[in-house]
Amino acid sequence: MARTAHRPLQRWLQRTAAAIALSLGLSGCSTHGPLPAVLYVAISVSKEESISPELVVELQAHFRQLEAAFRHVYPQTSVQFNVYSEDRLLPAIRARTQAGLGPDLLLVNGETARHLLREHLSVAYPASTSQLTAFDPAEVRRLRTSQGGLIGLPLLVQTQMACFNRQVLPEAPATVTALLTTSAAGHPIGVATDLASLFWSAGSLGAIDGINQALAGEEPSPKQRAGIERWLAWLQDANSQQRVMFYTNQPHAELALSNGRLDWIPCRSTSLPSLSQRMGARLGVAPLPDGDGLEASPINELRLLVLSRNASPAGRARALAFGRLAMNPLIQRNITVNSKTFLPANIHVHVPVMSSSVLAAMETASVQGRRSNQTLSAINRDDARVGAAQELINSLVFGEISPRNATTALIRVLRRQP
Repeated sequence: MARTAHRPLQRWLQRTAAAIALSLGLSGCSTHGPLPAVLYVAISVSKEESISPELVVELQAHFRQLEAAFRHVYPQTSVQFNVYSEDRLLPAIRARTQAGLGPDLLLVNGETARHLLREHLSVAYPASTSQLTAFDPAEVRRLRTSQGGLIGLPLLVQTQMACFNRQVLPEAPATVTALLTTSAAGHPIGVATDLASLFWSAGSLGAIDGINQALAGEEPSPKQRAGIERWLAWLQDANSQQRVMFYTNQPHAELALSNGRLDWIPCRSTSLPSLSQRMGARLGVAPLPDGDGLEASPINELRLLVLSRNASPAGRARALAFGRLAMNPLIQRNITVNSKTFLPANIHVHVPVMSSSVLAAMETASVQGRRSNQTLSAINRDDARVGAAQELINSLVFGEISPRNATTALIRVLRRQP
């Protein structure tokens, strides 16, 4: 029975691989002879996602079409995916590298890619000029090393959006004002207290320019300062609402949504498969609420292909061939359409937003997130200022400090040199 159910998928993979191989051949990217043996790929997942057999199967399914296409072009090479939690990846790769067992390629977020390069566990990606034209020039500048290479090759984009229970909330609130109004009308709203989950609201309340000014070491203008205070006041006001719940981490908020205890939460695109499995048709997806003439500033994360330092010459050749294939527009579009979890990093790939409300919400999140790009390029999550800002936000949310005093303190924290 199970074997019969998988036949349509197998036929679809075969057709996809054939189409990609044909497109590569027509574009002059034909095979360069066999690359025998195994390509080892390490994939990191957020530390908030528990690694389960279901998650591993889900991730492998996302990339199975890429593997099928790769094996169609290089039939003597197989691909083996290993999954690691982000907080355990570095020590695991360090140990495997010392033992000469490191992977050939890694698929990680930008922060992890920087750590790998800094600890000499990876090498800069030698992206060609033609490859670079596939990406947002601003993203390329952020990924550049001092020697001119890239910390990794952009492959996919994970977005931050709103998830809601369509059974009790037919439409998601479109503005931050409407969000609190929805809560006051009896719909429980959930928000995780970590800064990465809350930061989307900084754009909606006009705080981004002032934050960027402070990160540059400059005192924000009175108007910019007012934007920061307005954001912090909104966060504190939200916590005073009876039906706004603050959670210590994102998985707890997602569990509450799926169990019917919440009607609306910010969520990440990578959470959609598990939420959909638990909620079915009840799950709705929408862009995060904007402000009055202002856009939300979700934190969207690039997923990068990173070259391992100790790969053999044959392993490096396989890894680079895999990277070239992964950037094929047909591959990127198919991963996006079939997973509804990632957007393509290739800016020339058309996302069919008219056929899917989920893809439409993800595309809007991608556009919204460009407001936060400058901020993300100026500060990393391991920066001491992030921890200090998080402590301040916690004190603010629970009423231990006023928005005005919190504004002064936050500006002081952000102006510190890292």
